[in-house]
Formats: sequence, structure tokens, C-alpha cells
Amino acid sequence: MVILFVSLLFFPTTILTQHSDTVVGCGGFIRWKEAHFDSVLDFEKLKISLFSETTGTLKDVTDVLPNGAYSVPLYDEGVYRIRLTTPKGWHIEPSDGYLLDLEKDPKACLKDFDFSVVGFSIFGQVTTSGMKTGPPGLSVRLTDPTSHKPILHNFTQNQGYFMISPVTPGNYLLTVSNQDRSDKDHTRASINIRIQSDSINLSEAIILLGHFLRGRVTDFNQNPLVDAKVFLLCDKDKTLSKSSTTLDKPVYSYIVETLGEIHYKFLTIQESSTDSDGYFTFDRLPGGSYLLVPLYTSKKSGVVFSFTPKFLPVAMEHTDVDLGPDTFTLQSFKLNPGRIMWPNSVPISSAKITITTSTSQQSVLTDANGFYQLNHVIPGDYKFQVEVENAFFETRSINLNHLLESLPNFVPDKVSVCGNLIPADTSSNLKLEVYIIVRSVGNNSEINRVETNLEDGIFKFCAFLSPERYSLYPDVSLSGVNQHSDEILRFTPSEIMVDLTGSPVVNVTFSQFRAKLFGRINCLLPCSYYKTPFYAQLTSLRSNTIQPKLFEFIPGKTDLQLAFFKAEEMLPGDYAIEVVFYTGSSLTTIDSWCWDRHEKTDRGEFQPLESSKRILHVRSTDLHYDNESALDFRQTGFLIPVQFELPNYVTRVPSVLLYASSSFKENNETIKSSMVWNLTKACNRICLPSPEKVYKISLSSTCTRVRLLQTAKINPSKDCHLTLNSSVRIRIGVEELPVVIHLKLDELAARFSEDLKEIFDSPYLFQTEDFTSNTSVTIQSKLVETFWSKSPQNIESISATGVFWVNIRNTIRVTPKPLNLKQNHMIHLITYPSSQDINLQSDSNQQQKQIDDISCSLTNPIVEPSKSTVNDVHSLCMSLFVGQNVKFTLTIAVNVRGRIDPPTEKVNIELFKKSPQMSEKFPTSVERDHPLLPVNNESESVTKTEKETNSSEPIAVTQSDSQGLFSFNALPLTDYEVFNIKSIFEVSKMYQISLSKTGYKFDIINKTDVKYQSTGFDWYVKSTRLSLVEVFVYNYPVSEDLRQPLSAVLISIIGEGHRANHLTNDDGVVRFVGLSPGQYYIRPMMKEYSFTVKSPDQSESGQAIPVQVEEGKSAVIILSALRIAFSASGVVTSLAGIPESGVLVEASWLPGTQNTIHNDLLHLKSNINMTCQLRDDQISIIPREQSVTDSNGNFRIRGLLPGCVYRIYVHTNPNILPNLIMDQVTRESSRLSSRNDVEHAVPDHVNLQMLTSDTNGLHFYVIRHLCTSLITVNVQTPDSYLPTLRLIVFPVGHPENIVAKHDFGLDSSLFSLSGSKLIPMIGREHVIRLISDLEPKFYINVNAQNIIFKPKWNVSEHFNFQFNPKLRNTLSD
Repeated sequence: MVILFVSLLFFPTTILTQHSDTVVGCGGFIRWKEAHFDSVLDFEKLKISLFSETTGTLKDVTDVLPNGAYSVPLYDEGVYRIRLTTPKGWHIEPSDGYLLDLEKDPKACLKDFDFSVVGFSIFGQVTTSGMKTGPPGLSVRLTDPTSHKPILHNFTQNQGYFMISPVTPGNYLLTVSNQDRSDKDHTRASINIRIQSDSINLSEAIILLGHFLRGRVTDFNQNPLVDAKVFLLCDKDKTLSKSSTTLDKPVYSYIVETLGEIHYKFLTIQESSTDSDGYFTFDRLPGGSYLLVPLYTSKKSGVVFSFTPKFLPVAMEHTDVDLGPDTFTLQSFKLNPGRIMWPNSVPISSAKITITTSTSQQSVLTDANGFYQLNHVIPGDYKFQVEVENAFFETRSINLNHLLESLPNFVPDKVSVCGNLIPADTSSNLKLEVYIIVRSVGNNSEINRVETNLEDGIFKFCAFLSPERYSLYPDVSLSGVNQHSDEILRFTPSEIMVDLTGSPVVNVTFSQFRAKLFGRINCLLPCSYYKTPFYAQLTSLRSNTIQPKLFEFIPGKTDLQLAFFKAEEMLPGDYAIEVVFYTGSSLTTIDSWCWDRHEKTDRGEFQPLESSKRILHVRSTDLHYDNESALDFRQTGFLIPVQFELPNYVTRVPSVLLYASSSFKENNETIKSSMVWNLTKACNRICLPSPEKVYKISLSSTCTRVRLLQTAKINPSKDCHLTLNSSVRIRIGVEELPVVIHLKLDELAARFSEDLKEIFDSPYLFQTEDFTSNTSVTIQSKLVETFWSKSPQNIESISATGVFWVNIRNTIRVTPKPLNLKQNHMIHLITYPSSQDINLQSDSNQQQKQIDDISCSLTNPIVEPSKSTVNDVHSLCMSLFVGQNVKFTLTIAVNVRGRIDPPTEKVNIELFKKSPQMSEKFPTSVERDHPLLPVNNESESVTKTEKETNSSEPIAVTQSDSQGLFSFNALPLTDYEVFNIKSIFEVSKMYQISLSKTGYKFDIINKTDVKYQSTGFDWYVKSTRLSLVEVFVYNYPVSEDLRQPLSAVLISIIGEGHRANHLTNDDGVVRFVGLSPGQYYIRPMMKEYSFTVKSPDQSESGQAIPVQVEEGKSAVIILSALRIAFSASGVVTSLAGIPESGVLVEASWLPGTQNTIHNDLLHLKSNINMTCQLRDDQISIIPREQSVTDSNGNFRIRGLLPGCVYRIYVHTNPNILPNLIMDQVTRESSRLSSRNDVEHAVPDHVNLQMLTSDTNGLHFYVIRHLCTSLITVNVQTPDSYLPTLRLIVFPVGHPENIVAKHDFGLDSSLFSLSGSKLIPMIGREHVIRLISDLEPKFYINVNAQNIIFKPKWNVSEHFNFQFNPKLRNTLSD
């Protein structure tokens, strides 16, 4: 028979710890207060709720039986409150229920706790017609429908809602009237109502009729305006009334214009005209929102009037509305538009007209036809100012009134003429004085001399003239020169005629002189050889906005290697000139030629250039290539780019010599020539001078193995083109680079170098493996020898060095060859790193390119290259690239071993480092199982040797084999100086071992035992088998293939006079070792789990498992644990992050599926498909779990069912008064461990859906009520005695529970208690005890003194001790 253990029981009220096994039933009946009613109560709507009075926690919900009786079970002692839960509107007695204190009166439930139903309620609303609300303060009366005798009375509240209660079952008449009129004739509404077995909520509102609206319209002088129309509009979407007014099109357009964009929302429903007093009215309007729009039409057509306000929103609610004597007032009128035109009657658009009065100013613009319009004009004088670009208007004052036909028209008084005078050379140092002479064509007289302004190199002018015809002349002279001869600069044209009788003239232009240019190009090959024309491109240096100009070179007729160009109309200035040609549709510079300098050097020689670009200065004369060298282009050779394609990890450019060899025949002899360049940069350019020769390219380098990647021979006439991109180029690539291996001894290996002598007699080998080859081919491997260089005087300088070449495209792995010492097997050689991969291409991604000079420039050839006499890679090629040096370090480690007898396999052996002061006489610890504890001993004591306390963590772990052998290899050799280790054979004394295996005891045999001195092992261990009980706990389900350990399960073992408790470890196991023979019982305990015995099979049942322990034998028990609930944990802190202890945190179940889930705030998933075991129809099962925070503010609420949503919150008292807090704490402090002074918590709650796992990470911040209580204590005593005194504070009857201490010898002379330390003490009696360190055998009056006090909320107290000791005269005293 399988034994079942359940650690979590879901009784509805088992929320706190159950104090007894007795269940008490409390109950009573629910009846009508007046017994004569025939109505039958619907008891299914009623529930009995049981609350904990101390915490307000809902403990139970019970149904009421069909006969009105109820009974509620109580499982715990405490203070409770029974309440009757009813539907809305029920009136019961007592309304606050009954208080049950089972602690004071255990027999309280022997009597009945009855509830009486007094009556029900009527809920309703009174509304105004057309509205959803009604007026407050109306009288609502409930009367007898036959006699009209008043029964109950109340008034409407906000929005017209009302309630009448308590109402017993029956038929009633409900009437609504004003507060001062309650008789039948003044009743505004009434309905018949029937009350049966529940409160009623009227489904429809009681509707009242509408109200009146009245207003007045006046003219400009506030006099009544007769026959003005006022239109009433309402919202189209509200059916307040049907439209009863048909509008004319002009009226409709006026309303649309007045309302603007909102007109489509409204519908005109009524129209009213003003009487002789200007008043208009609308009758019986339903409640709602309306718009009033006024309209007045004059007999004179074309004039439109406007009102203020344009329209008026009106809200009709629960009273008549009078808008007053000035509802609408005439504000302005509107005339026909005026017009702005040029003198020839052409309209002016976008003209600005500013109209000014004594109080205001406004501006308008003309339309495309020159018309402008003013709205909202009132009678009076206006000033008109017209503003038009390039025109001038005088300001005019005009009187406007509604009798005018239109607004006034205007034409300009003056019109402007504007233009430019463009000089050819703005960079010249010449200062010009420029004027424009204006002459009238009619009388040929000079009427104006206009000044010019220099802007951006152009002389600009503008003048306003009367509308007629004029002639303009430029007047230009040098500054300070009055002669009008050679110094007068030439501009064209000399005269321009303008006509200002129409619109302004703004495009008058005068220009300065232009020059002619003549240029030439001299090609090494015929200029037509390239089958594309060449151009001279001139780019102005004065302005970037001026487009470059092109002029084609025309080949010469006699000399095909010459071509010429001509440029005209060139403005004076500085130009950049170069030779270009077209590639497709784009211009390209000839960048593949060498050019002769157009300016001679100091020695008169011409030196080649890479670019044809040069500067040309154009001033006041034409230029020719015969007298201007910048116009004469001469080719001297062909540019060849030379690219040294170095990997980006190379830190410097190695020197490479480039040879260009050629040969030609002269006089039947072959003449050879050679040019040499020393390439010191990554990118170079060389110049080959002859187009007829063929050049052979070759390379030479000391530090690299280089090769030509592309070109070996160059024929400039065939291989060179107009651009470098299309011409031949020389590319140099790197094949291999030298790598140096360095091997050195570390400090430890150097210290024991005497033991390593045999490795210095031969080269230390490294193996290089090439992994770049095809995987199907055997990996290429080579050995590299490194040779030791030893200095007898300095052992630290011992090192080995070797060199090998690496192909930059290959991946090479360098690995030290393992070497075992034949003379000393305890030494373990270690070379670190164990290997290094050299892949210069992949490593380059991690290295920063450090070559600075990568600009391409022309390199001149050298006469004769220098020859290096030393070909030493170490001296010439060091620091060539990143990764050139591969460094290894050689160190040593040690090996130790031991033996277990008799052989025991799978023994766990841990190796620990000894402390220097450790003595060899202490045995090594060998037991690590849980010892058996005596009954009622709750501490766990483990005896440890001195060795065990020196190192908390092992430095190595291993297991013994089937022969009982074990070893620790490659142990680091550290702290050997402290242990005075002089030989590798002595290192075992630095270590100790710890052996453990369940059910075994191990003893170390001393090495001094002669029997074991020649074993060859560092340790010899004797093993002994013990009795053992093993308990394995696995999560459900448990099978041979599936066993998931469960930790933290409390396992209790109880025997004859003995008991022990332990938690399962991470492997789900607890082992009890060394038990005395006899009968024992095992009991597993863990909340939220149920336990089932899987092995061995048991026939007995109960809460404990019997186990028979025999000497030297083992017993195994396997338990299956089924998780049936889970927990939620977190922390409660103050806003400053300080942990808050003693705070009550609760979790209550939230029924239904519409709850907001906050799982995402905790980064937890939620599952809407999970079902909760609790159901709405089982409301009596309401799990309410609680937890009180510990000293670190941590809490854990357990027993939460998966799939259910819980509201987790901190128990607070936000509105409690301080004195009530004091009384409550005083009353409850003896029963509650939680503090009840939390005012507010953030967040106030978290809705958590429990999944099938524990939840953590909840965090609440609390704000406590401020407590100003203060307790102070001082001692009146001579200063010499004060250091001997100290205070302790503890609860009355519990001197072991000290809550505060104070030492007058170390602390201040005044002791105080306040804040968080004092709050838990409020309401409880405590003792302040004064203790002296003076010996009673020498002093009298030194006994302890006590003061009993009871702290109160926000009450401070001070206490005083008198301490007057006296020295005894004799010992007999």
C-alpha cells in the first residue's frame, strides 16, 4: 500500500496557522423585520462573509439556506466579524454585522446571530426633455396610489438622480414637483411603481417639458433694430426638433459664411423677427445646445452688415433663458472692392494696402485682377497707403460710409528703373566711380545723376521717376582722375532707352571689355593618335558659381605633334587652365602624362610635372603662347602607377628597388639602358620618357619575398592611355614574411633550472602545420629549431630563438613539441600558450593600419642603388609587421598520487593547499555527511580539524579508480618559498587531501610507518564502511529513466531518543550516516507538495515511514513529490531602498477572466489557456495567503494555485489616525508579528497569474506613518562612575529578547529611542535596566536598577536613574 503525504490543505479558512483541531460553528437566521409582509425573500442572493477583525482579511463566504438559516465554520481562535452581503439597495440590521471574540468568549457561537431585512430601495432619474440629465433639488415623493397619502420623501441630486428607501413590498405612486409645490396641480411628472422581492432601478428616466429663450438686437448706436431676423439652429445628430424653416439661397449662404467649417453640423429649425423694441423669442425648447445667427439686409443692394457676436451658442438646460438687452449689435458693413493699376491701366496684383484709423490698422493684398476688399467697415475717415515693389504711392485720407458705391482706386505717382553695370575684372586693384546719367527724351535735358552700389562685384542702381520716356548713359572713371580720355573704361552699350509710362523697368545692363587667348599643346605622339579631341578648360578662380569654359585644340597642318586653341570674350581675372578630353559625356583630365614646367627653375632647367594644370592671369590685353608660358603645354613622358599592395598589418614599408630596362639599336649596335627607382612608399608614380621603347620591369627586396602581380613589360605607345585608370600599372605583391619564435623560462622554471638541465643540451623543437592546403591532402608539417642562449652569470636570460618564413595567404599553427623528462617524472613541463595560429590575413582585421604615407606622388629615379653587405633578417627586418614575433613561455608543474586500501572506487578526493603553520600531526578530514543530532538540538555542529579550516575550496578534485588509486597532475607550484621547498620531490608537504564517499570512513596512514615508506605514493589511506540511511526526493513523475531531484525538502528522522532534521541538497538527497541500530521513522515536509513513497513498497500508512537500521548496512528510500501550488516572493523597502521588516503582504484570488494581468512587468509570460481550479460558483473556497517580511524585507507568499489570478498587495492603513494606530497596536501587538503603521505602498497592488513555477522579483515601496515618540534616559552619577554603566531594554518577562543597548563608556551620556526602533515597542510594557561593572564585593549600591515603561504613539517621555555607589570599608561589609 502506497503511503501518501500532503503538505498543503486548501480549507477555505485555513489561511493562518491552525491553533487547535476544534471546529466551531456560528450561525443564525435572516427574516423580515416586520413579520406581516407576504413577500418571500430570495435567499440565493444573500451571502454570509467571515472576516478577520485584526487584519480585515476575508476568511470565508457561506451561502444562506433556503429557510433563511446559515452556519459558518471557525477553525482558529481570534477576533472575527460576521457580515451579511446583499444586493444593492437592501437595508438590513445590524448593518455592520456581529463581532465575535473567541479569545475572550469561546462559547460565543452558542447563541444565534440573526439579521433583519428592513426594506429595499428605488433608484431613478428625472431628466429635462432633450437632455440626459435633470435638475437637482426637485421633490420626489412616494405616496399611496389610492389615498395619495405621503409615505416617503426625498430630493433629486446631481444630474437629477434620486433614491428612496427603505421601501417595503407593495404598489406606489411616485410624483415629481418643485420643492415649494407638492400639491397635485403642480406635479410635473408621475409614474406607478410596484416593489416585490428586491430593489428596483427605473429603466427609463422621468421626462420634464422644455423652456423659453428670449433676446434683443440693436444697431450701431444701441437703438432697437426692427425686422432683423434671428435663426435658431441645432445639432443635426440630435433629434431635438424637426426643421420647420425653408431658407433662401442668399440667406443659406450667409449662414454658411458666418459659421464657417462647422455649418454642416447644424440644422436651421426656427426663425424669429425682432419687434419694435428689437426683441425676439423662441418657445418650449427642449434641453440641449443651440446656435443663434442674426441677419439684417439693407434696402441698398451690395452692402452687407455684420453683427457682434457673429453667432451665439446657447445651452438650454433646466430653466428659461433670457439673453439680455444686447444679445446682438450691428458691428460693421462691407462695400464693393477697390482696384490698384499701373498708369497704363494694367492691374497690379499682390499690392499691399494699409488702412489706418485713429484706433486700428489693417493690411490687405490685391488679387490677380488688382482688386482689394475690406470687411467689417464702420463709418469714418481712413488713411490709405499703397505699397508696390518698384512703385511709389502718396498717402491719401478718404471718408467711408455705406452710401459709397465701392472702395477707392489708386495708380502709382512714380515708377522705378533699375539695372546693372558689370565690370570684367572685380579682382583688379582699380577703384571705379560709376554713375548713370538720366535724360528726358521729351526735352533732351539731364534730369538726374544716379549713384551705383557695388554688390558682389556688380555696380547696381535704382531710381524712382515720373511716368514718361528716358535715355540712360553710363559714366565710369578711375577714382581721383577727372580726365575723360584713356582712363575712361569702356562699357557697352553706350546708351539705353526706357519707357516708364507702363510698368517699371528693372533689367538695364551695361558690360565691360573681354579678352582673346591663343594656346598650344606639344604631344610626344601625334596629337590625333588618341582619336579624341583635346580641350583647354578654363575655370575662373574668382567665383565657384561660374561654369568652366572649353576650347578645342586644333591639330597643326605641318607638325602633327602640335595643336592650337583660341578663346574669345574672356573677362579679366585669374583662371585655372588644364588639358581635358571627353570620355563619353563627361570631361576627364589627362592624368597619365608627364608635363614640362611652364615656369623655369632657378637653374633654368625644365622639370616634369604630374598635372597640366596651371594658373593664367587675364588683365587688359589679349594673350599668346609665345609671350605667355601658361598657354604652352609640353608632354615629357608617360606616368606609370606603382602600387605596393602591403597587408594592413605591416607597420612600415620595406625598401624595394624597381628596375625598368630597355634596349635599342644604334649604328648596328644594341644599346641597353636601365632606370632604377627606390620605392619607399606604398603608392608611387614613375615617368617613362620614350614612347618607342619597351621597358622590362624587375624587383629586388631584402626583408620581403615580393613578386609582380600584373605587368612585366611596358610599351608606352600601346599600354599607356590618356587616363591612369585605363593605362597600364605596376602592382607589387608580398609572398612571404619572416616570423621569429621566442621561448623563455618563467620565474618558477628558472628557480628549478637545476632540475631541467637535460632540456638545454639540444634545440627545443616547434612544429609548424599548414592548414591552408586542401583537406584531402595531408597537412604539411615542418619542424623549427630554436637554440638556447645561456648566460652563466644570469639564469633569467636563458631563452631560445628560431626563424621561419610564412606565406601571407596560409594559416600556420605553431605548437611546442611535448618533452618528457627522463630523469624526473614528477616534473610536468608546460609551454603556454599551448599553440598559436598565424593567419596574417585574418589577424589583419584586428590590427590597425599604421602606415601613414600612402599618398601617390611622382618618384624620381636614382643614379645607382646602394648595395647592402649584411643580409641579416634579425637586424634589417625587425618590427616589420604586427605579429612578427611569436612568444612562448616555459614553466613547470608537479604530479602527486595516493592509494586507498582496501581498494574503493569512486571515492571523491579533494586537494587543499596547506597553511605554512600547519602541523603534520593532524589527520586529514574524511567525513562530510550529516551527523545525527540529539533530540531538541536545533543547531548543526560539524567537527572540523585545523586543516579543514584553512581552505574553504579545494584546488583540485578527482575520484579513485577500481584499484583505489588516485592522482593529481600538473599542479601549479606556488608558495614554495614559504614551505622551504628546495627539491621537486618535497612538494607533497604543501598539500592535504580530503576523502568522502557516502557510507565510508577514511583514515590517513602516517608516512613514518615503516610498513608504508616504500610504497612510492604520497598518501596511503585506509577505508572503513559505515551504516547509512539515504532519502531521495524526486519530482513527479518518477521512473527508472526520469528522476528530477527536488531540493530544500525538510526530512526528519526520529529514533529512540534521537532526532535529526536536514534539507535535501541539489541532488534531492539527504544522507544520515553512522546511525545506531534500531527502529527509525522518516517524515518529509514541504508546503505546496504532496509526497508518495515509491521505494520500498510499504503496507503501513501514516505520516511517517518506518526504517530498520542495521550495523554496517544501508537503507534507501525514494519519494515522489507532486507540486500542487507555487509561491510568489519579493522584497519590501522604503523609498530609499532600506529593507522594511514586519510588513504584512497578502495575496487574494481575483475571480473572472477580465482581470488585468501584470505578468509582463515581471518579464513573465501569461497563459490565457490555463484554467484555475477555483470556480466562481465555489466562492467559499477563496485562498488568502499572507507573509510577513523578514529583517531583509523579503517575503514569500506560498500556496498559490496555477492558472489563478491573484491580487498581491501590502496591508496598509492609509487614513488611520495616530491615536487609533496606538490603540490598535496596543490591542493587537500580542497577536500579530506585522507592523500596522504602513500608510501607503507603491505599487498598491500587482495582479499576477500564477504559472506552473515560482515567481520572484516582486518589489513594493512603503511609506509609514510618521511617529514623533521619543524615549530618553540619563544617569545622575559622578563622572568617574559613568564609564562603568550600561543600559539594556527588553520586553517585560523576556530579558533574553534585548531590543536596545547603550554603553555610557563608549556612547553619549544620554540614551534615546525613536523612529523605527521604537515603533514595534509601542503599546507593550518594556524594562529599562541599568547595569554596573563595579564588583559588589568592593562596592555597595551597585545592584541593577529597573524602570518599567509603556511607549505611546506621539508621546515622548524622559527617565532618570540615580547611581551613588560607595566603597566598602571592609570585606565583612
